[in-house]
Amino acid sequence: SGSNRGVARGNAMIRFMRDLLRAVPGGRARFALATLLAAAASACSVALMGVSAWLISRAAEFPPVLYLQAAAVGVRAFGIGRGAARYAERLVGHDVALRVVGVLRSQTYDKLSRTTLIGRRHGDLLTRVVQDIAAVQDVVVRVALPALSASLVIVAATVLLGSFNPLSAAVLF
Repeated sequence: SGSNRGVARGNAMIRFMRDLLRAVPGGRARFALATLLAAAASACSVALMGVSAWLISRAAEFPPVLYLQAAAVGVRAFGIGRGAARYAERLVGHDVALRVVGVLRSQTYDKLSRTTLIGRRHGDLLTRVVQDIAAVQDVVVRVALPALSASLVIVAATVLLGSFNPLSAAVLF
């Protein structure tokens, strides 16, 4: 029963985020773009590790330098690509998070204005509500985006590995 509550809570969070992203103009598209940019940055990191490991091990065999140039260019390209994609992901991801928080604050204050809480000395409650709304920003930037982008990279790496060795890809799934 404990796991059922966890699943129900996770489904409620997904519905909550979906509703908030619908309320933001262009929210779902921006969130998808931020997820793809985060996945691109992570994929560049994985490729950078793979190409640099191959380059180091191949260079230990003392081949002609021309054999290593493509890998050296790959290391540079993946290093620059990782930084550029991470920067763009942070811009778009924080833009989405701030827009979501703005919509949530507007909705919350609109509902609170219909109650007797505004204008009275209920500062602790209002402070708690504001802090809870600010925590939604962390959910978008620190939970949802990394989880989705990591999932995309894992699937992409498994598919790529499957093109070379299907048995190895089957082990990852």
